[in-house]
Amino acid sequence: MMEAFQQIVLWIHIIAGGIALIIGLVPMVSEKGSMLHIQSGKIYYWAMFLVFISALLRFRPEMKLIFLECIAIFSFYNTFTGRRLVQMKLGMNPQLIDWIALYTAFLFATIMAGISVWGFINHNTFLWVTLGFFSMFCFRLVLTDWQIFNKQVLPENMHWMLNHIARMTGSYIATLTAFIVVNNKGYLPELVAWLSPAVIGTLGIIRWRSYYRSKFSQKIL
Repeated sequence: MMEAFQQIVLWIHIIAGGIALIIGLVPMVSEKGSMLHIQSGKIYYWAMFLVFISALLRFRPEMKLIFLECIAIFSFYNTFTGRRLVQMKLGMNPQLIDWIALYTAFLFATIMAGISVWGFINHNTFLWVTLGFFSMFCFRLVLTDWQIFNKQVLPENMHWMLNHIARMTGSYIATLTAFIVVNNKGYLPELVAWLSPAVIGTLGIIRWRSYYRSKFSQKIL
């Protein structure tokens, strides 16, 4: 019975992940704020929600599944906050669900960091580099949100739009990373499979943020 349940969950995970990978490209290339952008973004959000839930249901104390579990949570935190930033916009009044998401992300960032340290101690380069990299990004996201929620920093102009782009793109990068790692059958070195989407995607995020920051500044002037 449990085996049949796990098989169903696995298929849900695969199908939802496939939908997210395909549909996730549409909001990136479509006009921001257009109906196509909004509707495809909603489909992507709920596909990622299913990926997140199915990853939780598939959990077993196996190292590879722990990796994927952490990545699923990191990815969905990006997706969730990317959507919430647009919903809150200028108000930035976090609700209980926002705090739950923040502390859950912090917990799993800590777990990733812990496994990274364990990997370093045991001379496992793959473990300490990859999970160290992702835990660093997750801690950064959590710290940024915690500071904004507690009014410790003043958000920059159109911060919700800039961070919406960064979070959704970051979510897609993490999802693409998981896809490449699961399907990599020796085509790429493990570290390349894990880190190349993040490195390339981060450069893209920096460029997009710079473009839109400049665009918003020109509107103010």
